[in-house]
Amino acid sequence: IWDESKIDWQANEYELLCDGKLFRIDRLVKERSTQMWWIIDFKSAVNPEKSAVLKAQLETYRTALSAMLGISKNRIQTAFVTGKGHWVAPMQ
Repeated sequence: IWDESKIDWQANEYELLCDGKLFRIDRLVKERSTQMWWIIDFKSAVNPEKSAVLKAQLETYRTALSAMLGISKNRIQTAFVTGKGHWVAPMQ
């Protein structure tokens, strides 16, 4: 996700410890032009954005990352990438 020239920082399978719980984010990216953080979750489901459970999982990651980095949650975006390679950004 993203050309390296457009990102300031990135990691795959990023482990995040928050409140004693370990989370693994599929892909974490800090976009250079906007300085926004992106949590990208790869799912085999065709429409993961329709799953309340999967959306809640992304929100949990977002909350944990916000706490860890000490930044506002509005600086962190989330998205799914489906098994067919479609980018889906759920409502925040």
